[in-house]
Amino acid sequence: MKISGVDKVHAILGGFHLFPADDDYVRQTVVELKAINPDVLIPMHCSGPALLASLRNLMPDQVVASTNGTEYVFGA
Repeated sequence: MKISGVDKVHAILGGFHLFPADDDYVRQTVVELKAINPDVLIPMHCSGPALLASLRNLMPDQVVASTNGTEYVFGA
């Protein structure tokens, strides 16, 4: 965000590879993602159940479930 000069992140998609990270690491990751405040957050399967549960608890309106073969279309 600093480099691009754009203050808003629309979407974060990815495998965060946090399974099986410890609870403190997962909590800190959620704190950092919440600080970025994306419109949409799409954690992939390797993000782990702990991260998904924490995100759904703290950012329920932003989390979108993902499965194999899901396609996302974002408008500009």
